[in-house]
Amino acid sequence: MNPTLKDILNDLHVAERELQKYEEKYGVRSDFFYDSFSAGLDEEDGNFDLLRWAGFFKSKLALERLYKEQFRT
Repeated sequence: MNPTLKDILNDLHVAERELQKYEEKYGVRSDFFYDSFSAGLDEEDGNFDLLRWAGFFKSKLALERLYKEQFRT
């Protein structure tokens, strides 16, 4: 069963709310954080927050792609 546009949008909003929490905590926008994280500039040092933050950002990107694909069909 494929998710509906509404389902995707709801999941996208959840991811965005989570991202906002990390942005407020660390004072950095998620897209800037993820660029440096992906380039290996952010050392994890066991900081699971950074891994979760990156995970939510990757989920957001995937959900946006899925939403665009579903919207066009």
